[in-house]
Amino acid sequence: MSSLKNPVRTRIKRRRPKDSVSKLAFRVSYLRRSREIYRRYLESKPWINQLYTSFLNIKPGQKIVDIGCGPGDFTRQLARLSNKKATILGIDSNEKSIQAATTDTKKAPCLTS
Repeated sequence: MSSLKNPVRTRIKRRRPKDSVSKLAFRVSYLRRSREIYRRYLESKPWINQLYTSFLNIKPGQKIVDIGCGPGDFTRQLARLSNKKATILGIDSNEKSIQAATTDTKKAPCLTS
């Protein structure tokens, strides 16, 4: 019988492939498209705002924190529903999401004071 030695295994460190421009472009376009669909959905169903308003029962002076707000779409929706009577704060661990939320909130015409 021949003696077999254990083959030497070298550990190859796999690199995480960097996002290509096409993947990033896809993400941006997907996010824009999904936001547009959600916006049109909310506009076509006025009862959703009534449902949120009655369910959340946002009161003047109330403070609401949206943890994991991402780009802040729902946070801005809460701010619209509160009609500037409550304080709404969005928190996220992803710095890019916070930057996007801040930029989009500044662009939102009904939320700027």
